Amino acid sequence: RPNDTIYLKGYQGNVYQDSAWGNTDAYFTKACEERNLDEQEVAKTLLQNLYWHKQNVNTLLSGLPINDKGISFTLEYEVAASNKAYLPHGTDYTSLDKEVTLRGDGIVQKAIYDRKISGIFLPKTWVPRMMTSPEWGKYSWYDDVARTNNLFVPEELKVFFDTLGVRTNVAYQSDRLETAQYVKKYLESKMVYSLDLDELPADVDPIIYALTEGGEGYCMHFASAGTLILRYLGIPARYVSGYVVHNSAIEAQGTQYVA
Repeated sequence: RPNDTIYLKGYQGNVYQDSAWGNTDAYFTKACEERNLDEQEVAKTLLQNLYWHKQNVNTLLSGLPINDKGISFTLEYEVAASNKAYLPHGTDYTSLDKEVTLRGDGIVQKAIYDRKISGIFLPKTWVPRMMTSPEWGKYSWYDDVARTNNLFVPEELKVFFDTLGVRTNVAYQSDRLETAQYVKKYLESKMVYSLDLDELPADVDPIIYALTEGGEGYCMHFASAGTLILRYLGIPARYVSGYVVHNSAIEAQGTQYVA
């Protein structure tokens, strides 16, 4: 049974323009072409290893061998027509054959419009197979590419964050996760979660309105504001939407666990 919260990612945005998130794969495609690398294979390797390697290299569930296969999962979709895969963070993409396709360096889509996908994932407290030094060197260019293309903040929002005094109110830490926690607390001090929002005034950015006059927002507003504040502070970030499965929602049913 997973002891951690499970995150199911559906959409990823890396460009904020005209008060909405979009996604471009052009920079990643170009970077792979310049190095004569297969884009799909690079994306698969990065998604499966790079994030977990960098963030959790010292984290290991007691007694678990590093080469353990992980936890088998099956996702059932109520809407089969959607192409969003919503795979758990830490999915072993070698366990999936033709069920999914990768777009750019972060979007995973269903290749087959089916109601079920089965695979294997490694919870974040587990250590997956680590890349060896030669493998790491092969993909070391990615950090610079990702940083360069995930820092843009529209000028209007830069001025707005200056006016709010974000740099003064958010304690920047050398550890990115700690800084993100400060950003979370800051946003919680500026607006409350609500699904019943006033109508957005014309020609006003929803983030600016939520953090000032509105004082309210839901997941989209918190995630958008958090992503752009992190970028404003010099930390590469992307907007992501999806679902969260809390440990308390996981119940035993025979030999399986269901949420």
